[in-house]
Amino acid sequence: MVNQEITNRKNTFFKDLSSTRNDMEWLIHKHLIRTPAYIFLDNQDKEQKLAEILKNYFNINYKDFIIVGSAQLGFSLNPQKNYRDFNESSDIDIAIINQNLFIELKQELYNFTDGLNNCWKGTHFHSNPREYTFLDNNSTPPKKYVIHENQFKYYKYLSQGWFRADFKPNEFEICRNNKKFSDFNKEIKKVFSRKIGLAIYENWFFFLDYQSRNLTKLKLKTEVEPNVAN
Repeated sequence: MVNQEITNRKNTFFKDLSSTRNDMEWLIHKHLIRTPAYIFLDNQDKEQKLAEILKNYFNINYKDFIIVGSAQLGFSLNPQKNYRDFNESSDIDIAIINQNLFIELKQELYNFTDGLNNCWKGTHFHSNPREYTFLDNNSTPPKKYVIHENQFKYYKYLSQGWFRADFKPNEFEICRNNKKFSDFNKEIKKVFSRKIGLAIYENWFFFLDYQSRNLTKLKLKTEVEPNVAN
């Protein structure tokens, strides 16, 4: 039954993807927002529990988050993962869409890094990131600057309107109410026996834009390789 449910969802999704022209937002609305999350089909009480945890740790309402990825669809949209089915090792990917929270975190991290002048190297998720170096030739003598990959990617995603929790400095706290992100992860692990992927978007524009771009790329790939999702 579970495998048939995933098969049906996958067939419907790729049929809709191939038939849509430019209206990716409708595809997102249908499959990511309106369709019940696959992970909660057999236990809707756990969806309420997740909402309570998120509200407790981030001061958000139920309408401010959605499940994305394979936990929502029942399968991955990543071609490199061969569109694999949601399984015991799959994470729960969550998108929080709340402008107040995003702005608070942006300002707090700005202060935490002394106006973004202080670098941070590794994080709990990326303990040994690559380094990028560049020279400021406008200085005499030229100054050498080093930026680490996680910090570079944080700035990249921030400019695209979303906050990646896995690229934050270890000591920087993103939870509200004096709570800790480490405790949030532990509670999620205790309730769902899974890891969590968390992204915090500034608003719906940036969320929809990111998802739409990915779906457009996926559509082009499936047109070049028609059997890619089979």
